[in-house]
Amino acid sequence: RTCERSSMYELPQQSIARTALDDEVTLVLGSLTIEEKVGVLSGGGYWKTNGVPRFGLPPLRMSDGPHGPRGLSVRGECGAVLAPCEVAMAATFDETLIEEVGALLGSETRR
Repeated sequence: RTCERSSMYELPQQSIARTALDDEVTLVLGSLTIEEKVGVLSGGGYWKTNGVPRFGLPPLRMSDGPHGPRGLSVRGECGAVLAPCEVAMAATFDETLIEEVGALLGSETRR
């Protein structure tokens, strides 16, 4: 069995919005200079990439792994979240738990 995403659960509005977003992303990526593309993929500072101001693209904040974000400090002054490794979570076969951990990691990364 392959694990391909099925679009049968998407509402028509979601498909239209997704197509418009795909078109916009394609347009912006095609308009970036080589220097801007390299800048987005390289370090712009501590735990962030460079942004592209002319397109309103902010720097992307990075984390050091899927176990959980640890903030901007190596020593942990900003606190840290640590989730079990992916294999351990998969062994629970609890999709709800995994979704909750994903939501937690997302909210902590934005913090």
